[in-house]
Amino acid sequence: MIEFEKMTPLIHQTAIISPEAQLGRNVSVGPFSVIEGGVIIGDNVSIAAHCHIGIEPFDFRIKGDGIKVRKKSKLRVVIQDDVEIGSNVFIQKGTSQDTLISRFVTINNSVNIGHDVEIGEGTSIGFNCSVSGYSKIGIFNDLSPGVVVSNRVTLGKYCQVGIGSLVLHNFPDNQQILGQP
Repeated sequence: MIEFEKMTPLIHQTAIISPEAQLGRNVSVGPFSVIEGGVIIGDNVSIAAHCHIGIEPFDFRIKGDGIKVRKKSKLRVVIQDDVEIGSNVFIQKGTSQDTLISRFVTINNSVNIGHDVEIGEGTSIGFNCSVSGYSKIGIFNDLSPGVVVSNRVTLGKYCQVGIGSLVLHNFPDNQQILGQP
């Protein structure tokens, strides 16, 4: 019988980690990923290639003179323990609260998580999903590939969101959400 060694944690040599970021034990960061300051990563977290964690929020305000100004964040992205993040994932810092990725969350490739978002424990986010700013995704939800969650939407716990669905309003617990409800 062949025995394989356990893979050791790895920060790829092309990854860029801010000195102001905090990384827990057994954290892997893939090639060309960027971890900005104000990011806190728990233990046993895997971040694949080409991710950008802690991006300034895409949140604008109109000043009195009509000029659009990007709102800067002094908040964080918090990624709790035992999270797996695929390639090409972008996660923005919060503007009014920390962006939170809870324990045991899995995020597939090519996903965007907006500012001030909370992703509940055990949730799975499929390929090419987008969760817009200020949204709250409850525990143990399953977002199939191509799901778009609009701004300020709350999903209860144990919801299943079907492939390609556009979620424009809140849903309570234990819902099956399909299409453009």
